[in-house]
Order: sequence, then structure tokens, then C-alpha cells
Amino acid sequence: MQCCNKLKSTFAKVGAFSTKRDFIRGYPDGVIRLIEGEAEAFDEILSDRGDFCACIDARGAISLLEKAGYEHVKAVIQPEFSVSASDVKDPSAEGIAFSGKFYSEVWVNGGRKMADEAIRQNEEESRTAL
Repeated sequence: MQCCNKLKSTFAKVGAFSTKRDFIRGYPDGVIRLIEGEAEAFDEILSDRGDFCACIDARGAISLLEKAGYEHVKAVIQPEFSVSASDVKDPSAEGIAFSGKFYSEVWVNGGRKMADEAIRQNEEESRTAL
């Protein structure tokens, strides 16, 4: 029971909630089924949060480059400019350094909190739209 409560508490930290209790003490199969179901839901929630955080990160990185005077984003957003995951596979040494600096100076120092706030706002807007 303590394991399930800890699991639910951990899920709640990322916006996942479950009230389902289809098990009784002394019957471990019910607990295992509950944990398996919660883990599947948790995987989906983490994936969605990761996607949202990636968008926040990209927006932040572009904002920093624009602050430095670079206007390349105007070219990249044009329909004829194609991008793919393979384009970012082997970044330059400067690109790696930039991502490290972004992580340590932006993400850790407020970027993560900004992403959490944006996710919560998005969830609230989704709920009110229903």
C-alpha cells in the first residue's frame, strides 16, 4: 500500500492522478495490475511533458539568439525551409557548448519552472475548453 501511495504521489507531481483502487491487502496481483496501469499512464504523461519542454527550450534558445542580434529564425520558419531530426544529430562544438550554457544558466535557473507553469496553464485551458 505504501508503494502505491508513493507512486500516486510521484505521478501527482507531474499532473497525473488516479483514484482507482482495485486491490485488497494480501492480494499482490491487484497491486501489481494497478502499478502497471499507472506506469503506462505515467509514461504517456512524461512523453507529453517532454514534448512541451522541448518546445519551451527551442523558444528560449531562439530568444537568446535573437537577443544576440541573429535573425536566422526568419529564414527557418519559411515554408520552403525544411528541417528534420537528422539536421540536429551532429551539432558543432559551439552548438554543444550553447546547449550546455542554456541548460545551466536558463533551464536550471527558471526555465524548468517556466515550462511547468506553461504546462499547467495549457492543462487548465484544455479543461475549461471541454
